[in-house]
Amino acid sequence: MAEKEYTIRLNNLVRIPRTRYANKVVFAVKQFARKHTHAENKDICISSDVNAAIWERGMNHKISKLNVVLRKKDRNVWVFTPNGNDLKEFEKAKTPAKKKEAKGTDKKETTKKGKEEKTENAEKSEKKESKAAESKAPATEKK
Repeated sequence: MAEKEYTIRLNNLVRIPRTRYANKVVFAVKQFARKHTHAENKDICISSDVNAAIWERGMNHKISKLNVVLRKKDRNVWVFTPNGNDLKEFEKAKTPAKKKEAKGTDKKETTKKGKEEKTENAEKSEKKESKAAESKAPATEKK
């Protein structure tokens, strides 16, 4: 996986209607990511932090520059802000997956416990059903 930090200059967006500034900035960020990572448009994902940074001044007022981190894994490219929450969550999401692989050696023990719990739950449900049937049976006889 490759990660690199960039500053995207957006002053060169000229002759754009004011009502489309933010939309064009999103397009420019995707175009920048495509150029620097050689990825396709469908493989580029912009995080909500970057989107919020683009739209924080509204649709009519563009930002002049934007600091981003491009992360590439396989074919997908993610665009994050350097200190954003989405980047931290993205990093945290990867670490538990590695830990689960390490726990894969104890699968037999967990499946045995799971089967025991299932049989205990089945026995409890049978007892409840039999009690419910007993309580209903005398009630129907009284009528």
